[in-house]
Amino acid sequence: MSNTPGNETLELYYSKPLSIFALVCAIGIFTTSGAALFGLAFVAGLQPVGWFGLAIVLPILFVLVKYSIRGLFHSAPVVVLDADGVTDTRKRSSFVPWSDISHISLGSGDEWQYLRFQFRTAAITQQHAPGNSVARVLVSRLTGFRDWNINLISLGCSRMDVLRTAKRLHQLSVANEVREINRDGGRDLFVVDRRN
Repeated sequence: MSNTPGNETLELYYSKPLSIFALVCAIGIFTTSGAALFGLAFVAGLQPVGWFGLAIVLPILFVLVKYSIRGLFHSAPVVVLDADGVTDTRKRSSFVPWSDISHISLGSGDEWQYLRFQFRTAAITQQHAPGNSVARVLVSRLTGFRDWNINLISLGCSRMDVLRTAKRLHQLSVANEVREINRDGGRDLFVVDRRN
């Protein structure tokens, strides 16, 4: 994190230790379960069990290896929080300015690893998350997700530090918006922002 006056930036990278752990797990799955299930596939009477087991284990192995390789060799920041907004390179709509966000929170329960963003309007939600049908938005609300969520589990970071930084940068952006409104002729306009 760089802390120059008025220009705070938090860059989040993939966790190398977590990537190595996932690779070790993948190797362990392959050498134990995979080998045993492959052997069962050739034992008379147990072929269905062996092939079914392999059909379950191989996709898990593939995901772990894919995650491990991505985490070990990806050197650029994955998520960046700065004065302009939030960038998550894993998303189709990768940048969201602070001015589009009304609320920031951490997930809880099953969603504990997510930093969640609520947009100011439905139009902004459609802009950043096209294809969000009414049913999908409703399901996302019922499950505790918000309009735009950042998965922090694979990143080397403290969830609370990320939340504090996101809220601080958001508040600075809101304060700058209010100053701009007041400077541009709205001096007698009283502006109250209750987004956070």
